Order: sequence, then structure tokens, then C-alpha cells
Amino acid sequence: MDAILKKLTNKARDTQTLAQAITESGLKSVSSVLRGTPIFGALTAASDETAEYDETHYVLIPLLGAEKNYAIYTKRILPLDVGANNSLPKARIFHVPDEAGTSLLERELVAELINKRCGEEVDSSELADTLEKLADQIDGETNKISGGFLLIGSAVAIVNPLLGIGIATQGLIPAIGAKASKVGAEYVGNKLRQRNKTVAKSKIEKKTTNEIRKLKPQIYPNPITRSLEAIAANPQTNLDPAFDHRNWIDQFKSPRHYAVTLEAIQETYQEAWHTLELSPYQESHLRWVRSFFDESSQ
Repeated sequence: MDAILKKLTNKARDTQTLAQAITESGLKSVSSVLRGTPIFGALTAASDETAEYDETHYVLIPLLGAEKNYAIYTKRILPLDVGANNSLPKARIFHVPDEAGTSLLERELVAELINKRCGEEVDSSELADTLEKLADQIDGETNKISGGFLLIGSAVAIVNPLLGIGIATQGLIPAIGAKASKVGAEYVGNKLRQRNKTVAKSKIEKKTTNEIRKLKPQIYPNPITRSLEAIAANPQTNLDPAFDHRNWIDQFKSPRHYAVTLEAIQETYQEAWHTLELSPYQESHLRWVRSFFDESSQ
């Protein structure tokens, strides 16, 4: 579990105080490195009245002046008044810079994360099947570094990566306290196993099948990450993304696609900004990127 999140968990008396502590801390995401690629997982799920499915967005963020060319930011978006424990179809949406993003994913991510580093062969199956494997690994890493915690409004849920469902901690763990935080994920795992033993196998299989039902992954060409990609590839380009209407919210598939993109850039760049080699880039480009997270640049 992420060190800061673990400290907050250790201090929390119950799920309500844990949710309040995470909110007040300003901690929005936890980060790790998966097979050499930075992974950022949002701690808070968003609710959106226009969402029809239980969505997880994977935003591929080009990095300016970094050793690694890309980072991945993940964010879960739920329909209004829907909790983590639901039977909605699970949609996985990969945000990529442009229509060539499919080959970009295959070259930069799938090849590295799955084929070269994980020892798994990527055969001639459809890209959707390969993206499922990639998403499973990203989700597993995110759950590991977050301890499975997810905030939905003012409630805390525990995400079980094995079943792909969220179980409200109010019903499973009445108090976080020293006992729960002492053993962390192991404690939660034991509780889940004990709970499962009390349910008939056929019922578990039926429930699991319904709750992990997934749609084929979607590829979404993202205008803002396209601009980041163009700048990263050519620091001297005359492109001024701040005035490019293609980056405006009305050009996105939905406002939630736009919102998750801004959050992804903010979380990806904010911490590492002063460690990046930014001298090759034009000031107008840097000002545009800073505008996502630096109030002084507004």
C-alpha cells in the first residue's frame, strides 16, 4: 500500500474518518511503476449522470522531458447513485493521442508490459484481448498500491481485484482501527474468503459472472494527449495547444472524458514537474501544461 495512504489508514478509527482523512490530506492518487512505466491510480471514483456503465478510464499521458515517454493514469467513473458493488457491465476506455494510438499501445505498452517483461506471448488474437490483459495488470497494480481503497462520495469501498467487485466496508469491516490496518490487505482478504465460504458455490459463480461482465475495451483518440504527443515529439513546433479548438471540452466525446484527462495530466505532471528536462520546450507549451495544475499560471 502507498506509504501516505497506509499512514492515514493506521490513524483512522472507522471508514467515515478514513474517508475524511483522505479527503483532507489532498491525496488524489497513488503511484507506482509497472514494468518500467509509471502508473497513477485515482483514489476517488467519479459519479456521472450521463454514464451508463461502470467505466474505468486508462489515460496514456505523453511525458515531456522524462526518461520514460509515457505514464498511465486510471480513473473509475460510475453512474449517479451507483456504488462500487454493482452488476453493471464494466467498460474499459483507453485514451490515446490519436487514431494511431492502437499501434502506440501495442508498441509502447503491450510489447513492454506483457510480452518482453511478463513473459507472456502476445499472439495474433484481437487487440481487445491484449488490452484486457494489459488492463488486468494495471488494475492489479493499482489495487496493490492503494490497498484496494476507493472513495465514492463520502464512503470507502474495498475493491477485490480477483472478483472485480467492490464491497462496502461499512458492512464488511465496521471499524478500520489498529486491527484492520495492522495486517492491511491480508486482513481484508481473509474476511473476503470467510464471507465467500458461507455462500453456495453456484451462487458465487452467478454473482461473479454478473458483476465482472466486461465490454470490449474502447480506444478513444484524446485531443489533449494528442497535443502533448506533438510537443514531446517536436519541442520547436509552432503548435499552440492553448488556442487549438480541438482541445476544448466541446470536442470531447463527453464532459467526463474531458474531466478525467485534466485530472490525469494534473496528477501525472504535478509532482515530477521540477525533475523534468524542460529546456528544449517553448514557454508557451510549458505554460499550457502548467495551466492544468499551477494556479499561478492561470
